[in-house]
Amino acid sequence: MRSVNTPVTVEWEDCDPFGIVFYPNFFNYFDRGTWNIYYAKGLTRDIMRDEHGGTFPAADAQATFFYPCRFKDELVLVSTLAEIQKKNIIITHVIHSGDQIAVTGREVRFWGIPHPTNPKRIKAAPIPQAVIDVLQG
Repeated sequence: MRSVNTPVTVEWEDCDPFGIVFYPNFFNYFDRGTWNIYYAKGLTRDIMRDEHGGTFPAADAQATFFYPCRFKDELVLVSTLAEIQKKNIIITHVIHSGDQIAVTGREVRFWGIPHPTNPKRIKAAPIPQAVIDVLQG
């Protein structure tokens, strides 16, 4: 499947007091890369929600850390739509710091639609074929 590269400059607000990226912020980077995959395919949040009735919330996210990223590092996040399942997609992420792999990650996202009896909840549903076709195109 197609990969999308997202440049990331580490800013001070991303860091702990020692100038190293605070680990939860990598999940923000992953989310940015995931949305860049959607955008590259022409799938905005409004199109997913208004035309297809749902969107892709996260069900699981994992990261493995190999090398510290620091204030003002210029990173490259490579996000790949690795798999499309009936109700889920799997996205992998690799963050490069120079020639080193700093972090790898994986997200499982499900096709979420409004819950039919409780508007405060969402439920998993099969991904619409039209969305699958766009993602595979």
